[in-house]
Amino acid sequence: MTKVSFRRRATASLAAAITATLAVAAPARTFAATPGLRIDVTTASGGKAIDASVGDILTLNVFAVVTGSDNTGANDGIQSAQGSFLSTGGMKGALSTSLINPFVTPSSQSGAQTDLDGDGDSDVGSNNNSDLSNFWYAHAGGPQSPNGYTTADPNQPAPPSAYGAVEGPSYRIQLGTLSFTVATEGSTVINFRPRSSVTAALWFQDTYAPSKNPLNGSFAAAIDGVTITSGPPTREWTLNTDTGATWSTGANWSPAGAPSAAGAVANFLSTGAAGGNRTIAVDGTRTVGTINFNPAANGYTLAGAGTLLLDTVTGNAAVNTTAGAHTISAGVQLAKNTDFSAQSSLTLSGALNNSAAKTITKLGSGSLTISGSQTHGSGATLNVSAGTLNLNSDAGSPAAATASSSGGNLNVTVGSTLGVGSSQHLAGLTVNGSAAVGVNGSRVLNVNALTVAGTTDNWTGRLDLGNNDLIIHATPGTAGTVATRTQNQLKSGLNAAAASFWVGNGIRTSVGGNGSSGFAAVGVMVNDFAPLGGGKTGPIYTSFSGELVDENAVLVKSTYFGDANLDGSVTTDDYFQIDNGFLGSKTGWINGDFNYDGAVTTDDYFLIDNAFLGQGAAMVPAAMGSGAVSGVSAVPEPASLGLLGVAAVGLMRRGRRNTRRIKEFSLATY
Repeated sequence: MTKVSFRRRATASLAAAITATLAVAAPARTFAATPGLRIDVTTASGGKAIDASVGDILTLNVFAVVTGSDNTGANDGIQSAQGSFLSTGGMKGALSTSLINPFVTPSSQSGAQTDLDGDGDSDVGSNNNSDLSNFWYAHAGGPQSPNGYTTADPNQPAPPSAYGAVEGPSYRIQLGTLSFTVATEGSTVINFRPRSSVTAALWFQDTYAPSKNPLNGSFAAAIDGVTITSGPPTREWTLNTDTGATWSTGANWSPAGAPSAAGAVANFLSTGAAGGNRTIAVDGTRTVGTINFNPAANGYTLAGAGTLLLDTVTGNAAVNTTAGAHTISAGVQLAKNTDFSAQSSLTLSGALNNSAAKTITKLGSGSLTISGSQTHGSGATLNVSAGTLNLNSDAGSPAAATASSSGGNLNVTVGSTLGVGSSQHLAGLTVNGSAAVGVNGSRVLNVNALTVAGTTDNWTGRLDLGNNDLIIHATPGTAGTVATRTQNQLKSGLNAAAASFWVGNGIRTSVGGNGSSGFAAVGVMVNDFAPLGGGKTGPIYTSFSGELVDENAVLVKSTYFGDANLDGSVTTDDYFQIDNGFLGSKTGWINGDFNYDGAVTTDDYFLIDNAFLGQGAAMVPAAMGSGAVSGVSAVPEPASLGLLGVAAVGLMRRGRRNTRRIKEFSLATY
C-alpha cells in the first residue's frame, strides 16, 4: 500500500481516561481500600488525541486503572477484564488487539475483528453478552498491582507487575495494546465497552488474616476514548533554484513528500524564492486544497503541462497571496468551491476548468487576473467580493452563442471592482460595485441578464463600457422593461443634468463627451422594427458587434451622440429618426432623445448636429472591418451657430422629409 502523508500537529490531551465505576457490595469486614476500576486507552505517548495519515498503523496502550487504593496495591489487584473496543466516527480503519504478560493465560483472548456498530470499519469484540467467546478477555493468573499483591499467604504469591505504576491514590497496570490502521481521512474515537452483566474481576482484599477475602464488581460509568484525526498534509517548498524544481519531487518539500491529496496544503513562502523569482513545474495532476504564496520581494510561477486539482475533504479550496506577484500558468481544475484571496497579485494564465460549476470567490484587497482559457459548467458563479478581478479572457464561448442567448454559463457578481479585458459571454452580470471594460473598441459584453445595483434614478452600481458594446438578451415579454431600465441607467451615467458628463452611476463611458467639445456617447435600443411603426416587424440587425441577435435583444453601443440607429456613424438615417421623433413626440435614443431627458428637443438637435460635424471614423468593432476608434477628435462648434441656431438650421434642412414614413434601415448587420 502506498502511504499518503498527512499534516501532524501537537494536540493537548483530552479529558480523563476511559472510566467505569466499580459497584461493590458492602463487605462484612472493613477493608484497607475500596477501589474502583477504569479501563484507560491512551496513545503511545500517553495522550488522548493523535493526528495521523492514511495508511498509518497506530499503537495504543490499554491500562486497567485502580482508584481508591491504599497507594501501594498491597491489598488489591486487577486480575481480568472483558469487553469490546470500537472505532466510532467518520474515519474508517481496522482495529486489532494484543495482550501482554501476565494477562496471557490460556483463557485470555484477543477478541474477534468485526463491525460492531455498522459504520463500515473493523472493531474488536462482540455484541452477544451471553457468550464470552468473541470478546476481548485479559486474564492473569493472579491479581496484579505495582508493588505486589500482599496476601501473607505463602500459597498465594503475587510478584510486582512489570507494567504497573503508582499514581497517588491509584495505580495502573497495562493489559495490552491496540493497533489501528488508518484507512480514510476524518476523525474517530476508540472506545472500550465492557461486557454487560459480568464482573470486572477487580480483585481486592485486606491482609491475609488468616484467609483472603476477594470481591468483584461491574462497570457502570460511560466511557470516552482516544480521538484519532487524519487530515491533509502541509508541505513547504524549500528548493532555492529552478534546477530540478518539479512538484512531484519529495525532496523539494519540507517535510519531505510532495503534497498531492484532497485538502493538502502547499506553502510557497519566502525561503524558496529568496534567490529570486522561482518557476516550478507541475507534472501530472496534483491535488491540493490550499496554496499559500508569501515572498515579499520575489514571485513564484507554477508552470508545466500538469494540472492543479483544487479539492478538499470539507469546506472550500483556497489560493492565498499575502505578498509578491505570482502566476499559475499550469492548468487549474476546480473540484470544490474555491476562494482566491489575493492580498497582493495573482495571475491565472493557464486553462481554468470549472466544468463542475463551482463557485469562485475573489477575496483580499489585491488583484486576481484570469487570462487563460476558461470553461464553466451551467450555473457556475464568480463572486468579486473584495479587491479587483481582471477578466482578460472570455468566460464563455462565442461558438455557443445564439441569436437569443449569450451561450454563457457563468454568473458574475461584482461587489468590489471588475476589470474586463476581453469580450465576455456570460449567463448573468450583477454589478453592485464597479465594473469597467477596458478601452479597446472591439469588445462586447454579451449577457443573458444584467443587474446594476440601485433603483430608477438612484443607481448605486457602475458599469463603464469604455468604447465597447453591450448586448442584453431578453424575451418578448421583458424586452421593453429591460430597455427602459437600461435607458434610465444610461441617463444616470450621462449625468447631463449636473453638467458633469459620464461620471454618474448606472451605465457610463470613460471616453464620453459633452456634445460640444467631445461627441462620444452610449446609445440603446430594442432590436425590433415593431416599436418604430410603419408596419415592419422583426430584428433591425441580425448581427450586432459581431454577435448574433434577435428582435428581443437590447442593444447598447458606444458611438456618437446622434447615432440613432447605432450603426457607428451619424448619417441622414439618424436625422430622419430625430425628425420623426420630434414630430411624433416620441422618446428613446432611436427616436432622437440623445440626452435621455424623456423628450426630443432642441438640445438633442444640438447634439446630433455637433456630432455630425465632429465625428471621426465609424465606431464599428475592428472585427467588422470598419476600424475601431479609441476616442474622437474634438471639432469646435461653428462660431455663428448657437444651440437654437444649429437646431433651426437642421430643421429647415430637413423640413422636406418630415412627412415621410419611418425609413427602413438598409443595414442588416454591422
